[in-house]
Amino acid sequence: MGQSQPGPLGPQGQQGQQGQQGQQGQQGLKGDTGLQGLSGPSGGPIGLTGAQGSIGLTGVTGPAGVAGPTGSTGEQGPVGSTGGQGPAGAAGTMKALADQPLYFRAANDINHGVKYNAGVDGPRLFGNVGGALGYGGENGKNALRWNNLGDTLLDGNLYALDKSLYLRSDTGHGMNWNAYVDGPRLFGGAGGILGTGGVNGTQNALRWDKFGNTMLYGGLYAHDDSDWLRIRGTTKNGLALYGNVSMEQGLNVGNFNQAPQGEIRATGKVTADGICFKSGHCLNSGDNGLFWSRPGGGWGGSIGW
Repeated sequence: MGQSQPGPLGPQGQQGQQGQQGQQGQQGLKGDTGLQGLSGPSGGPIGLTGAQGSIGLTGVTGPAGVAGPTGSTGEQGPVGSTGGQGPAGAAGTMKALADQPLYFRAANDINHGVKYNAGVDGPRLFGNVGGALGYGGENGKNALRWNNLGDTLLDGNLYALDKSLYLRSDTGHGMNWNAYVDGPRLFGGAGGILGTGGVNGTQNALRWDKFGNTMLYGGLYAHDDSDWLRIRGTTKNGLALYGNVSMEQGLNVGNFNQAPQGEIRATGKVTADGICFKSGHCLNSGDNGLFWSRPGGGWGGSIGW
C-alpha cells in the first residue's frame, strides 16, 4: 500500500493574542507500537565506474603534531678509528693566581696546596703533616720528603756537583770537595770538631782550630798491633811532641814508610825503661843502676848506684 505525499507548506499566519494559561492536563496513557511496514523494492543495478579525475591541489600544511615518546637507547656501536691530528690551537692566556693559594683537595680543606711566599720570593708547597717530591707518575717513587717536624728526608743520592754544602746561613761553615786531596774538606769559621752521637751520647773525638792545631779527645791508635802509628812532620823540623809521651812498645824515628833512622832530640825529661840502638845493643834501667845487653840478649855490662 503506497504512502501519500504531504502537500506544500502554506503561508505563516499572523500571531494571535496570547491566551490565558490553562490548567495542566493529566498525562495520557502510552499508546501501542504500530505494525512494521513492508520493505520497498530494491534499487537499480550498480552504475559503471567513472573516469579518474585530475589530482587536486595540495592543501595547506597542517599544524605540527605532538612529539612522540622517546625511544629506548640502542646498543653502543664499535669504537671509531683515531682521526688525524688537528692543527695546533692558538696560544692560550695564562691565568695568574694573584697571590692566592691553589688547594689540592676540597674547597674547605686548606691544608694541602701551593702558594707564593714573599719570604723566599718563590712558591711554597705545603701539606698537613708533610709532603714529597717524586717521579714516575701518580704511583711512582719519592725523591725528597719532609714532615711536620721540619725534617727533610732524601730517598736518593744528593750530588753537590763541585759546589759547597753550607751548614748555616753564611759561607763560613760547610763542606766541599777539595782537588788537592781529591776528597772532602770540612771547614768552620774558627775550627771544627769530629765526633759521635750514638748510644753514649755526643762525644768529641778530634778538634782543630783556626791556627792549624789538631787536638785529640781520646787515644790515637794504629790499625792493629802489627802496624806502626806513622806521624810525619816536615822535612826540616821533624816531629815535635809536647807534654808526657807514653809508649808501650817503642818509638820508630825515620823517613815515612822506611826503616828507622834519624835522631831523637829532647829539651826536657825523657822517661824510658830502656833504649835500644841500631847496632842491637840495649840500655836498660834496674833497681841498682843501668845495664846494657848485646844483640840477641847477651850480657854487656852495668853501672850501679
